[in-house]
Amino acid sequence: RSAHTSNEPSAQITDCVVPTYFECFVDIEMVCAIRPPSPVARICGRSTSFLALYIAIAAVHPVAAQDTKCPSARDCNAPMPYSELQSTKELPKIVASAGISDDVKAKLNHGHQAVVDFMGGVKPVNAYIFEQGGSDAAYEPMRSIFCDQTTDRYGNCQFDSQVQQAQNGGGQYFKGGGGMKCACSHFVETSAALYYLPSASDTAQFVAERAVHELCHAVQMKAGDNIPTWLMEGGAVQME
Repeated sequence: RSAHTSNEPSAQITDCVVPTYFECFVDIEMVCAIRPPSPVARICGRSTSFLALYIAIAAVHPVAAQDTKCPSARDCNAPMPYSELQSTKELPKIVASAGISDDVKAKLNHGHQAVVDFMGGVKPVNAYIFEQGGSDAAYEPMRSIFCDQTTDRYGNCQFDSQVQQAQNGGGQYFKGGGGMKCACSHFVETSAALYYLPSASDTAQFVAERAVHELCHAVQMKAGDNIPTWLMEGGAVQME
C-alpha cells in the first residue's frame, strides 16, 4: 500500500510482477502492481528516473502475471494487509434470522448510519444478526448468503458455529471473516462481515451502539490489517 494522506481509497493489490531486471533493487511497492492512488516510489533510495527506466524496460519485456499464491499456513488471525473495500455512503446489507424485529433492524441501520455520516462507509459489507435461542429453521434462510461470502480457501463455512453460539445465549459482537482471496503471498480482504449475536438482555439501543463499533472496524480495515489493536479498539470505542 502506498503512503498517502489524501481521502482517496487505499492502494489495492492486483497483480504481482516476476522481475527479470533489477530484482535486488525492487521492493514490494514495485513487485506488486497496485491500482490508484499511485505508490510512492521507493527503490533503494534511487530517483524516480530509475523507476521510469524500470517501467520502460518492463513495457518492452512484459513480466507481470496474476499471482494468487497464499501465505504459508499459520494459526488463526493471519495478517490481511491488503483490502479491496471501497468507500461508499451505502449502509451494510442486513442479513437477519427470522425472529429479529423491525425495531432491532432499524437500530442496527441507525448505528451504521452514524458511522457513515461521521467518517464514511465501505462496501461490500454484510451485517449478520442472529436471534438468541432460535430454532434451526429461523436461521436457515441466512445460510446461503453467509457461506457464499465467508467460506474459506479450504471450503469451510462457519455458519453452524454461529448458529450454535446464538442458540446457546448469544452476546457476541465482532467484525469477523468476510470475503478473502490470496495474492502475492498475502491475504486480501474482498468484503467485510459484521456479526451480531445479541443476548436476551441486549436492547435494540445496545445493538445500535455495537453497530457503530463494528462498522468502524470495517472502515479501519479499508486501509489494510496493519493497525495496532489498541488503536483499532480505542478508535471504535471512541466512535461509540
